[in-house]
Amino acid sequence: PAFRRITSDRRYGRAERLGSTGFYLPTYYDLTQIDIKYICDVIREYFSGKSDHLFAPAVERRDELVLKSGTFSIEALSLTRAGLVKQKYSRGHPFIEAIGLNFTANRCLITENWDLCQRFINSVNECVKSTETFGLDPKIVDNFFKPYVQYFTSQSGFEAQLQRPWTAEDLTAPEYSVAKHVSTTTDYETQQLLVWLIKQFKPKCMLELGSWMGFSALLMAISAKTYQFSHYKSRIYACDSYVWQNWMSNYVWMKSVMANGDSFLHRFEYNVEPMREFIEPVVMNFDSILPEKVSEIKPDFVFIDFTQDAEEVEEKWTHLIPNLIPNKTIVLFNGLSVTSIPFFSRYSNQLKAIAKPHTIAKVFIYSPDVSIQKPLKNIQLKPTFNFQTPPDWGHHYKNAFNASIDLLRQEFHDKNSSIRFIPALEETLCDNPEVLGNNEWIGVIHMTPEYPLLFYTPDLKRLCSKRYAKYMKNCKALFTLTSVQKQYLDQNLKLDYKIPIQTLVYPFVEPQVIKDSIVLDLLRDKKSVDLILIGGFARDFNRFYSANISKQFKKVILVNDLSTEYQFSCDYPKDIDLKTRLSDEEYENQLYRSVPFLTLLYNGAANTLILECIARNIPILVPNLSSCTEYIGEDYPLLYSADETDFSKLLTEDCIQSAINYLKNMNKYRFRSDYFLESVKNGIVLQSMAFDYSSNTSQISVKSMPDFCSYDVSVCICSFKRTHHLPQILDSLWNSLSLEL
Repeated sequence: PAFRRITSDRRYGRAERLGSTGFYLPTYYDLTQIDIKYICDVIREYFSGKSDHLFAPAVERRDELVLKSGTFSIEALSLTRAGLVKQKYSRGHPFIEAIGLNFTANRCLITENWDLCQRFINSVNECVKSTETFGLDPKIVDNFFKPYVQYFTSQSGFEAQLQRPWTAEDLTAPEYSVAKHVSTTTDYETQQLLVWLIKQFKPKCMLELGSWMGFSALLMAISAKTYQFSHYKSRIYACDSYVWQNWMSNYVWMKSVMANGDSFLHRFEYNVEPMREFIEPVVMNFDSILPEKVSEIKPDFVFIDFTQDAEEVEEKWTHLIPNLIPNKTIVLFNGLSVTSIPFFSRYSNQLKAIAKPHTIAKVFIYSPDVSIQKPLKNIQLKPTFNFQTPPDWGHHYKNAFNASIDLLRQEFHDKNSSIRFIPALEETLCDNPEVLGNNEWIGVIHMTPEYPLLFYTPDLKRLCSKRYAKYMKNCKALFTLTSVQKQYLDQNLKLDYKIPIQTLVYPFVEPQVIKDSIVLDLLRDKKSVDLILIGGFARDFNRFYSANISKQFKKVILVNDLSTEYQFSCDYPKDIDLKTRLSDEEYENQLYRSVPFLTLLYNGAANTLILECIARNIPILVPNLSSCTEYIGEDYPLLYSADETDFSKLLTEDCIQSAINYLKNMNKYRFRSDYFLESVKNGIVLQSMAFDYSSNTSQISVKSMPDFCSYDVSVCICSFKRTHHLPQILDSLWNSLSLEL
């Protein structure tokens, strides 16, 4: 058969012969009618000799949502084109995320909390990207949530009140008793809002579109009575078709319900009789222009409550506009929903929000000159720096540090910037100090707090001394690579003003191929394993020489820079092998068959060797120093203490296996280059930089700035009379990224 679902392992005896002649169509369970037609067309084209330029049917992914039987849990099913289940998802699928976003969207419509709406917009963007990642059409999610996103964006200039004063209105008061038994679909908070608005703005002419039984008209009239003028009574024009519809039967108090199409005008007039002097019913066809009776009025209050359809609202709005009073007419709309919000998005340049209760009712003032706020995110406002030449550190494998600086250079370099970016501050202080003395600058710290053996390059103790004060006075900010360095500078760097100091996590260069360490195999085969010392900066060679290790380990020193070449020229134990600098491939192979031994004289500096081992899951002996543990973790199995001399207890198969497992399971995201770049972008150093608007004057002006700019974090300090600790609070906010007091 050419098309059947697979039900058995049945074999077809003539398959070999027919397949070789091209006339056999193999059984395949995922074929559809479109596939069959395409195959037949190809065969027809071949034998007819005609070229019809046929195209194979595109593979389309179908995903559906189902409710798991007997539960309230949702599953996403990935289906084949034939409708068979290919994969199930209980979480992580964009459609499941979209279900939650739909609930959030409707909650946002009710509360319109600015923060919640902004998070919703960001979540929608992420969901759209996730949909594309899953191989689905991103327009499915984008189009569904577009009305919400457009509405919330158009209303981003409105900040909801902390208090809703209308909720203090008591509608159980005796004066409202005349409306007690009148049917209504309006919720209680919207009723309170309506009363509060009438009392607050004291309108003289009110227009209600969709009066139904007269409950809202009564509330407006009762409220207007409290401020009625001796010579003029407020007038309420209650417009409705006054034609009964089936849905109305669900909301009435009456025992006898009218038939569909009957007029209920008499019922309305009966309900509003106590306030007849204020209320005038107007029979209105909502599909036509305004009735003659209200075509010339100038209402200063309009209550729209007849539809939740954006097109119907817009049609009536175009009829209303000539009658509205700019910057005075208050518009209360009851019925905000996904079907009505496109109207408010389109007319956000005419309607300025003034009150939003936690209901589907919203209040606007007609203001045709409302400026459309353009978000700043479309304008590139970021600090730029003139990047100086990075250090020539050839001993760094793959130039790890310079690779990370190149990332920043691509993002922030501008040769015309007045601020210099110094990749290695200590080296620049030695080789080119004039750059620091004549320009504003930010720099990266590499040195340990103390390194007395170095004469030429200053450690942090000397950097904080008066000797370098004339260079540090131009410093705008500093980056460190460990918390030890930052803490030392916070305590000892004395400038005339505070500068931001940010700790960055040194990124590693990701290896193209990650292999397994063969150290355990060598140990189990009773073969020798290299215990290798790599690098020369601040290394404790004497500890390495004197370390007690088992006979199966062999001490090796890799000579790769001037420091270790100096050691090479000195006396050293003859049982230690010395290796000259290796090629990249040789170095990789050496790591996989060795246990590197990191010995440090001083605490504080980041170590590229640790990163190389983390990236490749290479077991490494590491001193239990804070500068090391903040990279590799305090629970790493091969940490050794400062007084450790016997390393045979650490260099066992069990400990090495634990170290390898630890590194394999380690979360390494923070060591990636993209995390490094984002840390700089969003960190305290760049956030504190003042932007130079001179190059953007054509795009930015004071008038074009929105009322509310977008920030990642807004801090409001309300101290009342408790100001004694204000300096400590501000200092903590300025210097601590975690914002811990």
